Amino acid sequence: MNMAPSTKPKYSPTSKSRPCKICGNISGYCKTRIGDRGDLLHYCHNHTAKPSGPIAGHYFTSASDEWGVFSTEKPRNQGPENTRAKNTKRLPQPLPTTADRAAAFRAFMGSLTLHPDDRADLNLRGVSDAQIEAWGVLSIESTEPGYLCPCYSPDGSIVGAQWRLRDAGEGARYKWVWWLGGGSKNGEELPLTVHRPIGVAPSGIAVCEGIGAKSFILAQNTGMVTIGAGVAGQFVSSPDHWREYLAELTSELNINNLIFYPDAGSVRNASVMGHYSQWFAFVADLGYTIDVAWWGQSVKGESPDPDELTADVEVKFISVEEFEAIAKPVEEIPWECLPEHLDQIGSWKFIDVPIDAVDLIGINRDRARQNPNYEYVGPCTIKKEAVERFREFEPQLPLSFKITKIVESPDGGWLELEVVQRRGKKRIFRTVLIRSIFTTKIDAFIDALKAALGYNVPCTLKPNALQALIQNRSAQYHLAGGRFYKLAPRTGRQDDGYWVFKDIQFDPKGNVCTSEESRWLFNRNLGIDEHIVSPSIAPPSPNALLNLITAAKGYFHAESFPMALMTLGYGVATVHRDQIMKEHNSFPQINVFGDPGGGKTLAATMACSLFSLHHSAIGSFTKSMLWENVKSLGSLLRLLDDPLKKEKRDGPLLTEMVNFLWAMYDGEPRMVRGNLQTPYSNVIVTSNQAIESCC
Repeated sequence: MNMAPSTKPKYSPTSKSRPCKICGNISGYCKTRIGDRGDLLHYCHNHTAKPSGPIAGHYFTSASDEWGVFSTEKPRNQGPENTRAKNTKRLPQPLPTTADRAAAFRAFMGSLTLHPDDRADLNLRGVSDAQIEAWGVLSIESTEPGYLCPCYSPDGSIVGAQWRLRDAGEGARYKWVWWLGGGSKNGEELPLTVHRPIGVAPSGIAVCEGIGAKSFILAQNTGMVTIGAGVAGQFVSSPDHWREYLAELTSELNINNLIFYPDAGSVRNASVMGHYSQWFAFVADLGYTIDVAWWGQSVKGESPDPDELTADVEVKFISVEEFEAIAKPVEEIPWECLPEHLDQIGSWKFIDVPIDAVDLIGINRDRARQNPNYEYVGPCTIKKEAVERFREFEPQLPLSFKITKIVESPDGGWLELEVVQRRGKKRIFRTVLIRSIFTTKIDAFIDALKAALGYNVPCTLKPNALQALIQNRSAQYHLAGGRFYKLAPRTGRQDDGYWVFKDIQFDPKGNVCTSEESRWLFNRNLGIDEHIVSPSIAPPSPNALLNLITAAKGYFHAESFPMALMTLGYGVATVHRDQIMKEHNSFPQINVFGDPGGGKTLAATMACSLFSLHHSAIGSFTKSMLWENVKSLGSLLRLLDDPLKKEKRDGPLLTEMVNFLWAMYDGEPRMVRGNLQTPYSNVIVTSNQAIESCC
């Protein structure tokens, strides 16, 4: 066996005890090694451009696309003429024009083929042979073999290339083919690349790190035109390319929004986030908007990169502000709390049996096989005595939970919990909503759990143990990128234009959306005392309103059909109540009156059917009921069906009704015992006699 020492240099990654001397990074992205001259070389991932002078006593020596190399010793002087002569002999001169460059690339690639190892690598990453051919990937067989990744402009011209080394060792995986132009060594901006989805019309514009396979694969998987940049630093070092490419692509697709796919672990790298933030500001100054794709990729190695996303990974789209907030250091560190075992929360008790107590060891092993809360740990030494260790789990709460949403609200906020409990061999999952103030005391928390679950929950937790559990789960939620949600103050339209119902939500444009997109959470406790219902939304139908009008026209008499049509129009206007109130500072109130049998109640019911509230007409009423309804519904229509019967057409109820309708007209709120009741919806009143004429 050859035991000769390896000549391959050994690299030491940075850590908490050994931070990078150049940028201070401790995550292992940067590294050090002993140089050939005995000097200490620092490979800094975050400083790849030549600085104006030494950094912390370290001198810049060279750079690749991934590393800037700094030495503890000054670089030896080398005459510019000697350097130029050396490079001239080794490599050709760069081509000056884009046209010459594209032609040179085509000619250069014409002599290349794809090595089977490179094809296998791409196939393994999910790139088919047809996609490889369309992309134009070919192999370079040299002292550093690998495959060539062309960079394309929006019109499909080749403007540069990198090659991916088959075996990079400890060095950079990607290198620029700079002698054909398009690289920083030529005094130019580094190229970006534009990849298009093959065989489909692009649905948007995506942006990610990576000139090579990452951006190409992302384009195919998302169906979006994808702009790739070599590394994070290139997001701010190629401004002219960004201006040109974004102008062309946004004009071509007639969109103004970009979807940014950050690499896993980027939020933990302050330097990378600094480059991203500069690019976000740059793009905003150009007049474009950005959404950030987020699938919880806080930790590199634990979450997939953009090109590794699969169909079962849930991707949500968050704002730049939310993304940057995730990147901020988490102030709260998860507290130690009671452990979980088989969906129970409790504590472990250890049982140590002397190694020579054979019978007792056998009894305990039998118990471990029969009791899932009893486990055999193994032999160990306790106070110099050899023992067989067992442990027994003692439940203090017969369920486990995690926080799935943290909700902000004026009453102190809420927690949405996913509760897991075992019944026999089944695991039962339930989602419950609990007010934050109920997590302060054990009794209040357990009573809230009982009310939400609908059955008894025995508990022997101590107060401190509960607080540790709540803090631990909250911190874990934030570490995983969890956001703050808002509890919807009403059913229907919210202040920001989103529509929130019990089982469905819509964005301001009427598209179905999720609570992750809207950040609204439906309040299941809303209007319980007043029996305020949440509409059941039917499947969308572009002909629904037309069919309703056609049916009404066939049913109503010719003289009463205009009245029915007017009530429908009033219902449609109610959808836009907020806008009408903003422009006119008032909203008309409607009282459909007439003789019995004239169809007024049916016409009003038909208008309420637009909101699926045709089965919940209000007959008798109280002032509190009316105000709670218009406060708890947003841009929805309720029917007050003959609320003033003959025996009630005078007196205080009539006065209350008239005052209520005038307040609705003006949009004036009322204050009752600290409860501000602001009208956000409308009512339609039917009666045999006009309300005002009853006065």
